[in-house]
Amino acid sequence: MKRIILALFMILTTLFSGCSNIKGESENIIVPPANNNISIKGLWKIEKYKIVNNNYSKLTLDSIVGESAQFDEKVSSIAKEVCVSPNYKVKRVDIDYYVLYKYKIDYKTLDINKKEVEVISVSSADKPFYEFIKYDEDKMLVYYEGAFLYLSKISDQGHSSNNIDISHQPEKNLGNAQSSYMKSCALIGLRSPRVVNEKGELMASDYRTLWISADGINLYGVHERKDLLVPRMTGFWELRSNREIRSGYINEQIIAYPYDDINQSLPTNILKQNKDYNIMRNIAFVGNDYVAVEYYESNNLLPKNFNMLQVLPMDNLQNSNGIKISDIAGESGKNAFINSANAFFTSNSKETVNPLEKNVREESFTLTRRNGHWIIKGRINSNYKNDYSTYYDFNVNFLPPKKLVNYDELYISWNSIKWKVPDAVDAYTSPNNQIALIITKNYIYIYGIKDYELTDKPIKKIKIEEGESVVMAEWATGDFVDKWEKVFKVSSKPIEE
Repeated sequence: MKRIILALFMILTTLFSGCSNIKGESENIIVPPANNNISIKGLWKIEKYKIVNNNYSKLTLDSIVGESAQFDEKVSSIAKEVCVSPNYKVKRVDIDYYVLYKYKIDYKTLDINKKEVEVISVSSADKPFYEFIKYDEDKMLVYYEGAFLYLSKISDQGHSSNNIDISHQPEKNLGNAQSSYMKSCALIGLRSPRVVNEKGELMASDYRTLWISADGINLYGVHERKDLLVPRMTGFWELRSNREIRSGYINEQIIAYPYDDINQSLPTNILKQNKDYNIMRNIAFVGNDYVAVEYYESNNLLPKNFNMLQVLPMDNLQNSNGIKISDIAGESGKNAFINSANAFFTSNSKETVNPLEKNVREESFTLTRRNGHWIIKGRINSNYKNDYSTYYDFNVNFLPPKKLVNYDELYISWNSIKWKVPDAVDAYTSPNNQIALIITKNYIYIYGIKDYELTDKPIKKIKIEEGESVVMAEWATGDFVDKWEKVFKVSSKPIEE
């Protein structure tokens, strides 16, 4: 009997120790396979390439067509590049979303019919090598110098690793690396989490702006000021939250005005001066001309969720109606929004979908951060008037237009950032590719960038409050750095540590 029980225990242990299929956002599921179970193990051939941006060398691409790539426990290689003692990590992703936000192209240009694919990240000693997109058992592709290489599997077994020259591992062609350092600066807007005071009242969020200036080696200063200082084409504007209590009810407004308007007074047409319920608002995103807001309207003093979304023009924040996505993204943006919402409806159960609005509202969207980029997120609210807690968000497979986000490049791959700073939750890089701001729960780390990699150690770390979130990131380089500094330092204080 004991032997039977022991045998059953061993069988169950074996079954449950394998990789599980976990439900949720599939692009977040990372399952490190044992090196003896490498899903791309074997010998592959580079069949062709497809150029997707201008950063390419056709001569280089032509020369590697027909070259081989192989993957095993000892080496990972493609053409003449070799990664010794590789580590493999695999995740399943929605190819539409993954390719759009990582490479800023429509996945249809890659001629892949599958929506869900495997992405295998290869690294060694915390140094990333390449990411391979496997869309069939014997087909995969990899991004290489401005193009995607298409690989076909030749054999389950590669050449003997002993025959591969690993005496030197060539650096990837990184394009024009920095020849000299140039000062840049960032204005980072932060929102604090709301807290409940001793009276049981939900207090408003505080906002502050950080000014950070560095050149990749040297730090020139970190200052902070209250509220949000927003650079616009017309000059700097101040953005803040105004909170009033009337007849026992809270009314929060987001107000904006030119920074140098010394006669500025609060707008006279304060939005919805209601006497019988609370209005609370959080700023979720700030661009040069638009502000994304999440808000809550109810007679309940302690909302669990800010269930409504709006994007408002900064010049008219008192407008009660948010803009529609078609107002800034046109018909193509509207179609992507509706298609993404319909995909949510069809992929979820009737129990989930039945209580929700049947027609998604075009104005119900916001911007949020994901893996170092701003993305558009839509929201479907409850179909019942007083149901504030039921809603679902969906990612919109459409890049934020320039009207919303002027600059959103990440010069270092998200995987590279996570290797260096495992607890990173977000990251920003300067337009001159010389400094990176890595966000964790408790700190902002300022790193230099050398040859498209983070330097070994951060230049500085800035303490932030747990739960504090970034709502604005604006950059300046060259002569604009000094101009921004002069404006910012008038009403700011330095952060020493």
